[in-house]
Amino acid sequence: MPDDDEGLRALVEHGADLTNRYLRAGPGSAAARPHLDEAITVLEKAYQRIEPAETLRGQVAAQLGWLHGMRHLAHGGAAGDRTAAVHLLDESLGFPGQSPVLAGGSKLILGQLLMAGMTAGMTSPGAFLQGGRADGAGDADRAIALFREVADGPPVSAELTSSARTLLTVAEALHGMLGGPGGMDLGKLTRAFGAMQSFQQQMRGGGMTPPPMPDPSVFIPAARKPADAPAVPGPTEATATPRPTEPAAMPRPTESTATPRSAEPTATPRPAEATVESPGSWHPFDERDQPDLPFDPGRVAVVDGPVPTGGPEPRPRPAPIPATPAADLRALLETCSEAIDERVALTAAIAAAPGNRPADELALADALIARHQVGDGSGWPDGPDDLAIAARCLDRIAAGLPGLPPADVELAARVAAALPGTTPLESAFADVATAMRDAGLKALVYPSAALTSAGDWEPVAPGADWTGRVATTTPIGGTAAVSHVPTAARLLTLIRRGRRPIAEAVVFVANPRGDRENATMDALRLRRAFHPRSTGLGVTIEQTDGDATPDRVAAHLNASLLHLGCGVTATGDLELAGGALLTPAAIAKSATAESAAAPGPGGVAILPPRPGGVAILPPDPVALSSLADALLTGGFTSVIGFAGAVPDRVASLVYWMLHAALVDDGHEPAEAVAAVRAWLRDTGRKPPELLAAEYRSITATVDLSDPAHADALECHGW
Repeated sequence: MPDDDEGLRALVEHGADLTNRYLRAGPGSAAARPHLDEAITVLEKAYQRIEPAETLRGQVAAQLGWLHGMRHLAHGGAAGDRTAAVHLLDESLGFPGQSPVLAGGSKLILGQLLMAGMTAGMTSPGAFLQGGRADGAGDADRAIALFREVADGPPVSAELTSSARTLLTVAEALHGMLGGPGGMDLGKLTRAFGAMQSFQQQMRGGGMTPPPMPDPSVFIPAARKPADAPAVPGPTEATATPRPTEPAAMPRPTESTATPRSAEPTATPRPAEATVESPGSWHPFDERDQPDLPFDPGRVAVVDGPVPTGGPEPRPRPAPIPATPAADLRALLETCSEAIDERVALTAAIAAAPGNRPADELALADALIARHQVGDGSGWPDGPDDLAIAARCLDRIAAGLPGLPPADVELAARVAAALPGTTPLESAFADVATAMRDAGLKALVYPSAALTSAGDWEPVAPGADWTGRVATTTPIGGTAAVSHVPTAARLLTLIRRGRRPIAEAVVFVANPRGDRENATMDALRLRRAFHPRSTGLGVTIEQTDGDATPDRVAAHLNASLLHLGCGVTATGDLELAGGALLTPAAIAKSATAESAAAPGPGGVAILPPRPGGVAILPPDPVALSSLADALLTGGFTSVIGFAGAVPDRVASLVYWMLHAALVDDGHEPAEAVAAVRAWLRDTGRKPPELLAAEYRSITATVDLSDPAHADALECHGW
């Protein structure tokens, strides 16, 4: 044998001997660590001398990966050991013809290394609530697949199969905790945490049973003198016993020469004079500390040709339990006991369940703060306390807070107020506050809190009266010019959209079916007084531009001022010419397409009293809400309508006053609404000088001070 092969053989044999010494000293013990470190050093030298395509490289990579894995799992080795072990074991499993014992042991160690990385940051309840690494579910998938290959594959040994089944149970529990196909429910949440702790304690305490490792030196033929080298044994010839200076190197027997385990010779004292020329009966484990203790070296016979892959079919495994939807878990909150730990556990499960919502993170943060306030959540020694975890819950959804409904924003404000230091609440609404300053709005009002244009949050007293210009998500009192918006995100979108000059492109849709005479007369008077160059669709008497068909109305949804004087169904559909309807969905879609074709800021839409035109039928707040959302989505910035019933004559008078405020006085839509409402409430009001004679009679014969008239008028949007 060349000198290079002799040196490689010596390294492999020395590494195998050190590995045996490590096993005898006890994996995980302090006394065994020096043998482990030296074995890794020696086998790394051997590994570097083997070409990538050689079969021996796969054997050495498996043993070296196993040793690195043991140093990481059983001795608390550095992360570099885990990285090296995963690389080496992956390489070894890529070699064809691996023995079942070697492949099975490599898969078990590789799966445990993947689980160790997955659970590295989850050693405390606080860290547990944060979840594992972002790629933890992928590592769990692969670990489960590796354990299942050993547990369900052809039986190799009872020890390997039992270990694989135990590890598979732990991996599936942890995978469920990370939202994998095993799902998550409250019971699995607790079991997974306990399994994870037991698993990590087992790794640190050395309780893990190492898989058997073969001796890779069998792939290097022993050196012999040319004259004395025995012939290759035939089918019936016995092979020579290995020389006493090397661990037991197994020959390459044929099928007829493979010796059953029961026929293996027992260990005898190593002859001092044994040589290659006169082999003795030395056994590689004769030097163990307790000669009478049986020890299985895990040797395998290497045969020519591929390793048989036949065996029993894998037993069927039950389908994974579907994950409990978040909606079902939320229902349990109503019957949840007052125990704070139970509430925390349940909200944590909801926040991680399929179908979760940003509000679920807030509910978890609120529960954690409640536990902290009773003194049960600040003592985790290995991770952050409840307040720190609550802060991270708020951080995870901070970017989407402006789009949440008012109740969720208020909960976020309460959570932020209970947390120490700075929170992401102010930064999340920074763009909204900037837009409010640009638009001249001083506050965005929620039921119990308000965002000021300076970006601060202030409490709102019940029944507070507001003045100036404000946006609100809830009904408020006072004389303020109020813009109604569902969320802060909608307000930001509308302000950024900008607004066209009111008189730039005015469109009237009046009495399209000939059954709304008041709408016709209102359009006639308003166009003469304020909009002589406007477009008229339907029955407008003067300057008619065509029937109010759905296509024609949709084509004018880019108007700067759109006055709808038509009927509206209970679902918000516009009743147009020829019995046709224009639905809210079509309005949103058509207006968006029109805005894209002719870009420009949105206009103002004034809706008639529901359900019939300008002053014919009483308004319907449901229809107003449907049309307002559609028009705002489609490109308008403000929608003015009636949220309550008013007489047709009062509606006609209100429309005149609105157009006067928008055109003559130059008010913004919300300011125009506020001015008309104030005029209606004023018992000493006087009719405007230019008020048409037809409307003057209304001020003299109708009690306009009825609060219902003023309260019904609203501005949606900005």
